[in-house]
Amino acid sequence: MSSQIFLDDKVSTYILNSLRSNMSGQAWLVSGADVDYLNEFVEGWIDVMICLDRAEDGTPCGLCKACKRRQLGIYNCNSLKPLSLSRSILTDHIRQFIGKFAYKPLPWEVKIGIIYEADCMVEQAQNAFLKTLEEPPPQTCFFLISNKPDALLDTIRSRCRLLNLNRESFSYLNTTWFCELQEILQQTKPGSGINNAWLGATRLNALIASLRTQAELEVMNDLEGEEEDENEKAGDRKKRIELAIKTKSLEERDSLINALELWFCDLLKLSQGLSSSQCFEIPWASDICWDRALKAFEDFQNLKDNFKAPMGHNEAIVNFLSRLCKA
Repeated sequence: MSSQIFLDDKVSTYILNSLRSNMSGQAWLVSGADVDYLNEFVEGWIDVMICLDRAEDGTPCGLCKACKRRQLGIYNCNSLKPLSLSRSILTDHIRQFIGKFAYKPLPWEVKIGIIYEADCMVEQAQNAFLKTLEEPPPQTCFFLISNKPDALLDTIRSRCRLLNLNRESFSYLNTTWFCELQEILQQTKPGSGINNAWLGATRLNALIASLRTQAELEVMNDLEGEEEDENEKAGDRKKRIELAIKTKSLEERDSLINALELWFCDLLKLSQGLSSSQCFEIPWASDICWDRALKAFEDFQNLKDNFKAPMGHNEAIVNFLSRLCKA
């Protein structure tokens, strides 16, 4: 069952909590490398979301009106995928899709919209969909599924809650650096001044540098009980260990970048009183205007590109936080 695939994923705990508190949001961008898994995950999510009498663990009852309609294939769920040989979703396709949500749903119903391969939307189609994402019809939830989320406009991404299933979802909540990262970000409130920017940049650069040290400790601990291979040359062993450390530190860095992106996405939503991921505490978010929060999100996308550049990111972080904290 698709619902079991959803429930077996660790991220389901956070989604179920948001469903229980009626703060699950009306638009999600679900991304990851395994498209088949993404599709099954979202189908299972919908099974759980629409059920009128799901169990405490989220299992759909299978007996309510919504579950019965879903089983019969007549539930109010509309989908869109690339239709042409060019693998593009055109503006006309989007307008036809949006038109299906013009009708009022039944009192107990959540209308569902799924866009498969959302990155195939041409720019004009994405712009045509923006208004609907900004002001979704009541009792509606949209799912955009993509293995290339960076191909979507920032304006589309910023209006969706982001869920990346490439990793153990939200695994950074239990990392050694998460609390420190949150503390740094809480102290770099937009408009808080250049001194806060310098302090934040120094701490953030130090935190990123520490990921390498932490990776070394973890790799060496893993190797403590390993029996030495007599056939392995000392130089080869050194290279193997160095590769393991580099891989581990890059994984942690990518996880930190994902956490940063979610922070600025949450800031954007909370600045407008919208629901967020609930992973972070941003007590001053409602004090920030939409334009400033959107600028911070867009600037972060540029910073993310610098993380991938061979020249490093120290100066880029200083410049980013200086712009963020500028009064």
